[in-house]
Amino acid sequence: MWYFLLTMRVIIELFLFHFIHPYQGGSDYLYHQKGVRTSEALAISWALLMVQTAYYLAGVSLGISLSDHFNINEGLQVPYKVFQLALLFALLKTIFYPIWGWITVQFWSAIIKFFARLYDKDRTIQLDEHSQFIATSSLVSNTFLLVPILGPPVQTIASFFYIFAGVKKVLHFTTLQGVIVILSPVILMASMLLMLILNLALTLSVLMA
Repeated sequence: MWYFLLTMRVIIELFLFHFIHPYQGGSDYLYHQKGVRTSEALAISWALLMVQTAYYLAGVSLGISLSDHFNINEGLQVPYKVFQLALLFALLKTIFYPIWGWITVQFWSAIIKFFARLYDKDRTIQLDEHSQFIATSSLVSNTFLLVPILGPPVQTIASFFYIFAGVKKVLHFTTLQGVIVILSPVILMASMLLMLILNLALTLSVLMA
């Protein structure tokens, strides 16, 4: 029992160290192989998401109570199904977070490896481990979920910063290369949307000809 608690303490301290010192955390990993494992980061992030979900449930419950007290539902005709769907979404997001979090880490790891090879940064045989560490380190941004209301949007922005810091410190990307990496999902989605629009326009032009 004491060994488990001591291990958890070390893991949490390392998690918070990477949260507070992203660049120093990258150096410690690079030279001393000190980093939080993906499973450990996911477990801590899951607990943080549970706290954020508790905030959300408390807010929804307060909203329902106030709407009942002031008869807001009657005037605005806001159905309880909206609240029920919101609660269901929050609970499902929390329950399935480990799966979604793991997919997110693998997605970013694949993107980082792609750009590392593109920028000729794959000379190290540890590229898989390095990219996995950088993607995992972005999970420390979930610490912001402890902040009510503003926590989730700040967490999203911060996750990009931790990836940026990781590719710069661990893989020695330039600032421009790091920015391209964190913007690549947006560029990819925009390219896919553009291709879809062009295909639809081409199809309509053929049908109308």
